[in-house]
Amino acid sequence: MKKYWMLFLLALALVGVRPAYAQTPVEAATPLVNQYVADSYEHRSAAWWNALGRQLTLSVDVPLEQVRPATLQNLIFFATHHREKVKLNDAAPRLLDVYRNHEQEAFRIMALAALHAIADEAAMQKLYGALPYEHSNRVRRLTVAALNDHYHFK
Repeated sequence: MKKYWMLFLLALALVGVRPAYAQTPVEAATPLVNQYVADSYEHRSAAWWNALGRQLTLSVDVPLEQVRPATLQNLIFFATHHREKVKLNDAAPRLLDVYRNHEQEAFRIMALAALHAIADEAAMQKLYGALPYEHSNRVRRLTVAALNDHYHFK
């Protein structure tokens, strides 16, 4: 037994101690939004568009103070230009929360624009229900415009 232990130590000395690769942090994958910008989107599969929708939905599912403007802009862009390919209705409840509760008016307006672009019927009805409680004249006017556009051009 002692002989095998000595061989093990000799082999270890010859090979050297190397870091365990499983403990090396793995870099995060390139966000799908970046892939969209880098490549042509025409050849993207339905699975890719579904993954993009999930990634965008999860990116807004953070505490209010951590919502990023770029996240809201991406939601607006993809809901506006690729509504038939990417489904973002699951982001609507969180966007309603941003619309109702974010302390910065600019974030609330971007959330409204994203909700308008997504055009989720339940979310639009909740916007209508929240209208009497809106304290900002600017947000109220924009909400009326978004609702008018949604129901007039439906």
